[in-house]
Amino acid sequence: MTEPAMRLRPLTADDRELLVGATLDNLNWCGERFTWHDMVQTIEFRHYADVLPDRGDFGVVAVDGERVLGLAWALFLGADDPGYGFVDDATPEISVWVAERTRRRGVGRAVTGALIDEAGRRGIGRLSLSAEAENTAARALYTSLGFVPVLGRAVDGVMLCEVPSARGRRPSTDRRDPSTRRLAALACGSGIGGEARRFGGGGEARGVPADP
Repeated sequence: MTEPAMRLRPLTADDRELLVGATLDNLNWCGERFTWHDMVQTIEFRHYADVLPDRGDFGVVAVDGERVLGLAWALFLGADDPGYGFVDDATPEISVWVAERTRRRGVGRAVTGALIDEAGRRGIGRLSLSAEAENTAARALYTSLGFVPVLGRAVDGVMLCEVPSARGRRPSTDRRDPSTRRLAALACGSGIGGEARRFGGGGEARGVPADP
């Protein structure tokens, strides 16, 4: 199989339709559980498709020409509208999605690694996510990139990553996008990623099929 000619570009507010589809795919990572209507009508799902640069949100999209291969994005969902992987107001929660036709080909690791690098450049100290226990491929990828389980949050599958280049650096007080153009020049890595969450009584689950 021919490898994709992958390049990275910044995620923009114009990518909302892409984010809606990616989030729905993430929700249905282990089989069809939710519909498009569920996605757009449920605030706990819908807010993952709202990237607000003025809030500090950012992301990266892997493309091959006009074809989208995958993406990763980080949202500052505050305590008044928390995501399933919420830790605190200063820690953005990440999501990752890879197109089915390009899984197991390095896209997930590339976009997740680029997101971590950009967080470091912005002075962000930590990133969070939630990955349910059944999504072992996703958890293996995240573990390899430095994410560790949060004590007491096992039911939600919450994991945290201390951003390497931000260690010892004073966090920025301005979350607005300082230079999204930097993302376009980032190099690609190898592997594939996913995200997951728990639904139901003790917490909710969503995720993406992931293959490190």
